[in-house]
Amino acid sequence: DDASTSDITNSGSNRQLVSEIVSLDSLTEDERAIVARYEEEMKAESTKAKANSEGSDYKGAQTTTKLLKYWLQRHQLFSRFDEGVRMDETGWYSVTPEQIAVHVAKKCRCNVMIDAFAGVGGNTIQFAKYCGHVIAVERDPRRLACLRENARVYGVLDKVTCILGDFIKLAPRLQADVVFLSP
Repeated sequence: DDASTSDITNSGSNRQLVSEIVSLDSLTEDERAIVARYEEEMKAESTKAKANSEGSDYKGAQTTTKLLKYWLQRHQLFSRFDEGVRMDETGWYSVTPEQIAVHVAKKCRCNVMIDAFAGVGGNTIQFAKYCGHVIAVERDPRRLACLRENARVYGVLDKVTCILGDFIKLAPRLQADVVFLSP
């Protein structure tokens, strides 16, 4: 996947990659404008990288290209995305889509839930809606900050205890009815 993304990005055929990800005909006018701006940014970045005397591995362009397909699905990941949901790069491809998180949360109803690898909070938010309290453990401080903000956006922050740390090390000291493990 990285090799094909790199080849497409390096050749400047961003529209080809976008077309492979999603049919451009299915996009709204606003989304088409976003894709067009994205393509211009990638073109400018590619030109800048080529002009750089030290060369470039196009890492920034590759990262942006990889995340575009997730960004186009942002409302499936978080229905309230436009209300201030925050994501980091890892969060884009690791968060559970909201409808799946809702289904899992309904099946796992309990008083106290531990989300052992909480990420940016996709599952944590839904657990907070269906459980009495959620202990969200995340080892990356940026993702934990995103989780806190996302829980605030969804109005469940008061039902979530956020812990920065490694669940494996913390597990002996934590107590809950259910532990959810989805790294």
